[in-house]
Amino acid sequence: MNSAIPTEPRWRRRWSSQAWQTAGWGLLGIVAPAVDAARGSPGWLALVHPIQATSLFAAMVFLLVSGPRLRELLLFLFGAVAFTLGHRAWLGLFSFRGVPFEQSALVAAGLASLAALATRAAGSERGSEPRAWFQLAIILPAFGMAMGLALDFTVPLHGWAWDPIVLSLDGAFGQPSFVVGRVAAAHPALLTLLSLVYLFLPVMMAAMLVLEERRSNDRRFEAAGGLLRSILLAAALGYALYQVYPVVGPGPLFGARFPHGAAVLPGPAQPLIDVTAIADPRNCMPSLHVAWALLIYWHARALGKPARAAGAIWLVSTCFATLAMGQHYLVDLVVAVPFAALVDALAARGGPGPRILARRWLIATAGGLLALWYAILFLATPGGSGGLPLWLLALMTVAGSWAAHARFSARR
Repeated sequence: MNSAIPTEPRWRRRWSSQAWQTAGWGLLGIVAPAVDAARGSPGWLALVHPIQATSLFAAMVFLLVSGPRLRELLLFLFGAVAFTLGHRAWLGLFSFRGVPFEQSALVAAGLASLAALATRAAGSERGSEPRAWFQLAIILPAFGMAMGLALDFTVPLHGWAWDPIVLSLDGAFGQPSFVVGRVAAAHPALLTLLSLVYLFLPVMMAAMLVLEERRSNDRRFEAAGGLLRSILLAAALGYALYQVYPVVGPGPLFGARFPHGAAVLPGPAQPLIDVTAIADPRNCMPSLHVAWALLIYWHARALGKPARAAGAIWLVSTCFATLAMGQHYLVDLVVAVPFAALVDALAARGGPGPRILARRWLIATAGGLLALWYAILFLATPGGSGGLPLWLLALMTVAGSWAAHARFSARR
């Protein structure tokens, strides 16, 4: 008797778990700005925010490493021109004026890259490298869109912020955000460079994800996706902490008075300040930009000296950029160190016994330091911070978190 060999349904051959995940991320990237537009804020739907442009542009990194064929390159070139013209018309539809042409070019390059990658992925087998690059290229802009919507929700959720406390704690360090802000304001070229570093973080993420993916077959390195897991987990946990301790930052708080005005708030000293008139997100404590830059550097250490050097330069530049642009206080950056270390430990997968022990030690160390800082943030009073003890605590926090993470990384 001849028995038929069961075959996998065509839809399952075409729609693997990877395909469903890619479709889910793509849907998220479309729904998030649409929901924001329904709330009366069409900026995300119109793609006017610079971080959207750079998140989309990051897809070009994955296109370049995928080894595009001639037809995909032609699709990219024609698509880039069409999307540029389309985006300018799209901006006019929403009555947005003053958006630089360069931003439309970045958006167009990203969309054209996604189209070319999609074409390559559609003609490739399940689990192939082109499909993996396409999935990663979809995740970053979708993640950026969703994060933008989530941060917008912090504005109506929190009419009061803890900026007076953090501003007072920063006084123990000499108000670094104002100092760095003045230096950058006096050197426009430096401020422009730091702004580009701040905005092009998704492109740096893409580059490091590519290197990690390329090294994933080497047993000396952690499996591919380790950095991506840490990036996404940092976003989720960081957003939760924004609800616990909302802070708007010195730039939005002082407005035109930053960085040349005095770092002094009017009226009697209070731990909370009314920020209902400020439209910026309450997303300072901790600094996710610095946390992500730290994660990039820590993962880059295993990817060779050039990647490690690039990660170190990006980390230092990001720290200065967050201060110069008035996005963060120095305390936000200090707290970001144990936060990033804790996230990386939680996102890591299993391993040999020494690695498990090092992971537990890192979780205990980073978690304890993070809890200590939040206790200080809640218990401190405006004007009551001590200089030397806070300096020592900051140094201990950075050094302790760094040493515990180095021990954990050595067990990979």
